[in-house]
Amino acid sequence: MAWVSTAAGLVPVLKRMAGLAADGSRTDGAGAIAQAIDDARGRRLAAIIIASDGRATESSNLEDALDLARGRQIPIYPLRIGSPRRPRDIDVGPLRADGTVFVKDRLAVETVLSASGLAESTPVTVQLIDEQTKEMVASREVTFDSGATTATVELVVQPIRTGLIRYRLEAVPLPNEEVTENNGSTIDVRIIDERLRVLYVEGYPRYEYRYLKNALLREETISLSVLLLEADEGFVQEGTEPIRRFPNTPEELNRYDVVLFGDVDPRAGWLTQAQMKMLLDYVGYRGGGFGLLAGERAAPGRFRGTPLEKLVPVRIAGQADEGLDERSAGSYRLDLTPEGRRSRLFQTGPEGESWWGGDDREGGVLPALYWVARTAGPKPGATVLAYTVSLPGGGDDASAADPIPLVVTSRYGAGNVFFQATDDTWRWRRHTGEHLHDTYWVRVVRELMRADILAQSRQVVIRTDARVYEYGAAARVRVEVLDPELTVANPEKMEIVVTRIGEAAEGQTTIPRASRSANSLIVGRFSVDRIGVNSNRYEGTYLPPDPGRFRLTVEGLPELVESGGPAAVFHVKLPDAEASRREADHTALERMAGASGGAVIELDELEAAFGAIPDRSAQIPNDITEPLWDSKLALVLFLLLMTVEWTLRKAFGLL
Repeated sequence: MAWVSTAAGLVPVLKRMAGLAADGSRTDGAGAIAQAIDDARGRRLAAIIIASDGRATESSNLEDALDLARGRQIPIYPLRIGSPRRPRDIDVGPLRADGTVFVKDRLAVETVLSASGLAESTPVTVQLIDEQTKEMVASREVTFDSGATTATVELVVQPIRTGLIRYRLEAVPLPNEEVTENNGSTIDVRIIDERLRVLYVEGYPRYEYRYLKNALLREETISLSVLLLEADEGFVQEGTEPIRRFPNTPEELNRYDVVLFGDVDPRAGWLTQAQMKMLLDYVGYRGGGFGLLAGERAAPGRFRGTPLEKLVPVRIAGQADEGLDERSAGSYRLDLTPEGRRSRLFQTGPEGESWWGGDDREGGVLPALYWVARTAGPKPGATVLAYTVSLPGGGDDASAADPIPLVVTSRYGAGNVFFQATDDTWRWRRHTGEHLHDTYWVRVVRELMRADILAQSRQVVIRTDARVYEYGAAARVRVEVLDPELTVANPEKMEIVVTRIGEAAEGQTTIPRASRSANSLIVGRFSVDRIGVNSNRYEGTYLPPDPGRFRLTVEGLPELVESGGPAAVFHVKLPDAEASRREADHTALERMAGASGGAVIELDELEAAFGAIPDRSAQIPNDITEPLWDSKLALVLFLLLMTVEWTLRKAFGLL
């Protein structure tokens, strides 16, 4: 008798079955049967006994294996194991979260829970754990109704420490849940405490300007420069870093992470064509953020036909020559879109509870908006986070009842852009105080400045198209060069260094120079190609050699390499096909037995089943011959004959 395993092909096992380890990543019963028959060529097999639950994760054809067994007249006796009932199990899918967030900002970790074997409504407790401190930072209960198999869950946390933090989202095991290895999943998030540098340009001291300026000045993580264009002579410009004019050079403008324009007229002479082009490059290549706050005098109508129109994520209506756009005065409330409800801009309450029009009262929980700039709708690719809803009797014309895009975001090149069609957010302070108004504007600024740029380098950013890959899948890698001087100087290819992350390096956000030069950590290099002539973007693919955690860093920019440089981290996991269907398929076992002339064996019938296997042995006659000339019998007979002859000759006197 020979024991074999169905994992990873046919593996002869010389020891007893108890010596086998269930460490295979796949099951191919049909392939094992075919290989067992092929290995037994020239020998007579009485039967094949296969211990299996009937499930297979490989694509070998079972019918071909059964045809081969029938052709050799080999019955198959499946030893039935496992239960056909789906076991109680909760599976936590891959986690989704922003890769980089600001300290004390809202971090939402989302996943999909999959349930099986639940015959009735079942509550499941889900926890979010900081892997380094082992502290549970968030939890909630999710109820699976009878028959439900999936549920989306989101846990929210406000990180209070910086660095690369690994979070683990896990489901508390259910009673009688046998497999708990799939009850958790991890994700790495980089928490930063960068001080954002904001330039706010406003036309005149309107209410929106006064309260927005104060909100940003109160925020410790923001360094603000304010330029009020219609200030009196001798007026001292406000801000933590006061200025007297708009930046004239890229070096001056690049000091800022975000530029906000209020109700300003770009045609009024305070901004040259060169400065407009510089602002476009600042957003499109440098990755800076730009926001425009509509006003009753100029914005956004006077932006139409200027280079800065490209930075406005809506199509501008009205007559640009007269500085007029269509305006709607009346009474409105804010209505969030699905994208707006998911946006951090409007998640200001505890655990993400929304305060934005949250009840049936007229106007919701916020005061009404009394002025909105009507535009021709969002540009292609833009995202509308909120529309206006006209309150009864609030509009001044028939068109006032039509929804107007109120908050719109988009991308322009490497940077984010933002547009708000009202200047009435200062009214939100009436019922909620400073918290709602200030939190909203701080998050607007943070959303405009891409956190991945702050976390890596203000010159180069590297990222992958996913953060978790299955083994065998290629990672798509993108590199953005944000410094125009580096864009011109860089070659057509850039070298990327691949480093494996060990347990000792989990908390690091950059690679130490000593570690970076150690050959034991570097597992490979590859190139990314420039996309287009003089483009600032590079793309390439990388196939990880094996499962594990890897960090990608840019090589070839000495000043960046010396400072640690930008980096992207991703995780490669083995696919777990065995976990997709944990219940036994006894029907497949019965088909094996019936098609080959065998029978299904139960565990308690194993001894009797061995005796029922037909004896296919055969006795083959084999004549055995042995030469006599050198045998002991021949020697004895020869000596006996010589003795008798000598005795007779002696007796008859013949000697």
